[in-house]
Amino acid sequence: CGFGLLMYEFEVHFYSSICS
Repeated sequence: CGFGLLMYEFEVHFYSSICS
């Protein structure tokens, strides 16, 4: 978790999806 936080919105959603 916390990879694409301040990167790109799509990354945030992507990582959030696998993180969940």
